[in-house]
This record gives sequence, C-alpha cells and structure tokens, in this order.
Amino acid sequence: MFAHTPTASWINGIPFGYDPVITKTPNATTLFLKQGDHVRFFLLNHGDLPTNFHIVGEILDRVTDGNLVSGIGKQTYTVGGSNDAIADVVFDKPGVFDQPP
Repeated sequence: MFAHTPTASWINGIPFGYDPVITKTPNATTLFLKQGDHVRFFLLNHGDLPTNFHIVGEILDRVTDGNLVSGIGKQTYTVGGSNDAIADVVFDKPGVFDQPP
C-alpha cells in the first residue's frame, strides 16, 4: 500500500470481476446488457490515490458524488482517494461490456 502500486480492480469482491477472458479470474462473469438497460454502479475507491472509472463502448449518463450531480455525459470519471460516487448508465447498444485491465 505504501508503494502506491495498485494490484487489482475489485468488482463485487472479485479482482477484475467482469473480465474472465484476459485475467482468467475464477468466478468472473462478463456483463451482458440489452439496449435500454439502466444500470447503476456504486463506486468506491478505498485506496489513497485517485482512480478512473470507464466503461469501454459507453457513456456515463450521470455521475453523482455525495448529493451533487457532478457529471453528465462523461466518458471517464475520476474517483478520488477514499471517495465514492454513483454512475448511472443507460446502454445505447446491446452487447458485452467489460472493464479495461
């Protein structure tokens, strides 16, 4: 931790939880979403350095930080160290989506 070298992105308690192909993480599953699905991501950065949240192939329709809407129509949102945010996404196209490694 003191070296500030992140080792994994954890999703639902699984490192790289939605990337079973590249990382070969056991029990990981890919997100299959239909057009028009509204998905709410609860983000938490429990490290001490900022980290970026980005979904390949989609736009973050609304990002809420605390009780403020801090972003509309963003590609990437930076979550500060020891901070959280909520990202709402309505998927424009059906498909398989994953997090970048």
